[in-house]
Amino acid sequence: TATSKEWQSHLLQGFPGVGVELADRILDEVGMPLQWRVTRGELARVHGMGAKKIDKLARAVPGMEE
Repeated sequence: TATSKEWQSHLLQGFPGVGVELADRILDEVGMPLQWRVTRGELARVHGMGAKKIDKLARAVPGMEE
């Protein structure tokens, strides 16, 4: 049986450029809200999140704030 964090990690891995380790770091830094309200600045604080990955996520998640 998967834990909640494992499920959340799996869900995040569905986004472009997000693997297992990066998904876990995102969860540790900003959590997994029911609505994606993470800003580019917040993602930039996650180790391994560069501008290109943030841009990919922004294209996949309409409405991402600066």
